[in-house]
Amino acid sequence: MSEYLAVAGTRPQTARANNAQRRSCVLRDFLYCAECGAKITAGAHKGLTYYRCTHDKGDCSQRAYTREELLMAEVADVLDPIAITPDIVEALVEEARLREGDARRAAARDRGAFDAALAQNAARASALLDKLLDGVVSREAYAAKVAELDEERRTLENRISSLTEAPEGLSAQVEALARTGAGARIDFDAADETTKREVLAGVLCNLSVEDGRIGSYQWKGLFGFLEKNASGPSFMNGGRYWMRFEPHKAGQLRKLRSWRIPRASSHASVAVLAVIDSCDL
Repeated sequence: MSEYLAVAGTRPQTARANNAQRRSCVLRDFLYCAECGAKITAGAHKGLTYYRCTHDKGDCSQRAYTREELLMAEVADVLDPIAITPDIVEALVEEARLREGDARRAAARDRGAFDAALAQNAARASALLDKLLDGVVSREAYAAKVAELDEERRTLENRISSLTEAPEGLSAQVEALARTGAGARIDFDAADETTKREVLAGVLCNLSVEDGRIGSYQWKGLFGFLEKNASGPSFMNGGRYWMRFEPHKAGQLRKLRSWRIPRASSHASVAVLAVIDSCDL
């Protein structure tokens, strides 16, 4: 019995040690094998953390063990392209506020036009009724015209409803996106392990590893719109082309009118003129 108690007494400590080891694997659950698609697992050896392919999906030639600090450095480099500078963050937020103002004014103009069209529709319906009562039009002609007017009225009411349902807060969305991107590399480098994992979970997914290197990755949400090219602060517009951004030119983005601003989709906050037109209004 004393031997049993001695062994049992070591179990909680061993469990705590195993949990601590698991918590120390910052990149666990974020990495996949570029060759076979299996998850990359992690383990400790002589105080160091190593990552390797689990080979859970069959034959795979990826058998190398890669030290965590090497992969951490590569992940930090991946985060570099969205680390935009404070002046660009402020320029984007200012531009978004200008866009919000433009959108509110456009919505007000549209609402006025739709209200006027509704009033005309009602006047035409009233005049049509007078003609029926005066015997100028037949009941059949009246019924057909009333159906047309009713359809027109419903269309106008739906257009007005879509205007009132347009979401607000573009500048807040752009600011949150820009500041998160700007601070991702700093937070990943300096923060504790929990925050490092939160940074990765918020901005990146599908990181693949091949021969001990990060082979590919995907940005979550709209962070890809912040990605800079190698020559400086430029932004990729939805993968279509690179746009040179010069923050000292006030209102630069406002002058690019080659796309209409789309209405909000059911799940997105944002869609495309550089970073700002990635935000639906």
